[in-house]
Amino acid sequence: MSVLLRWFSGQLATRTRIRVTIVGVIGIAILGWIIASAVDDHDGGLARELGFGLSIPFLALVFGTSAFGDLIERQTLIYLWARPISRWSLAAAATLVAAALASVFAIILMIVFIWTEDLTGVPALLLATLLGTAAYAALFVALGARIPKALVWGSMFVLIWEATVAPQSAALSRLSVRYYVLSIVPDLNDGTRQGVSEWVAVAVLLVMAVGGVALTKWALSMRDIP
Repeated sequence: MSVLLRWFSGQLATRTRIRVTIVGVIGIAILGWIIASAVDDHDGGLARELGFGLSIPFLALVFGTSAFGDLIERQTLIYLWARPISRWSLAAAATLVAAALASVFAIILMIVFIWTEDLTGVPALLLATLLGTAAYAALFVALGARIPKALVWGSMFVLIWEATVAPQSAALSRLSVRYYVLSIVPDLNDGTRQGVSEWVAVAVLLVMAVGGVALTKWALSMRDIP
């Protein structure tokens, strides 16, 4: 497993991807500071909307879909197939690396939002960041292993389903990752939705992460390598 972790780290932590991500994180942090400077009432909107609503899922999307998506696009996945490695090991290693890389940037951004808005409940905010990133990353690794242009489809999922459609209905919101992430930090709830308990939210996000690994394993098993 350690060999796979190092291998996926090299595949995902490319100089170009890391540099682009750093620029994006800096840009979002500056945008958040500008917004916070323009308003008097800091109610956690930056952490809720810019953080959990956009930054965290998109960070997970960038690293998650690239785990297998790049290999499939370059038709180099066959080199992994040629080795005696189980699909479970591949799925788990890719998800761990993608989640870890995305979490580094997500935590940095969340700390910036916490400082900018002078938020309390820091442990819960950081826990929600880690679990939310892991859940999103696991799902997006599976998406990248199954379909082409996963980055486009994943972006549509975040912008249309997670940010627009699901929040409009109490029933539909329970089918979104964001619902359970925000349930860990009820102080950030905008008052329009009643979340589940923190422990239930933690359990559901962990199940999503494990389920994403299982979906990746299934996607890899279904793929024919020329």
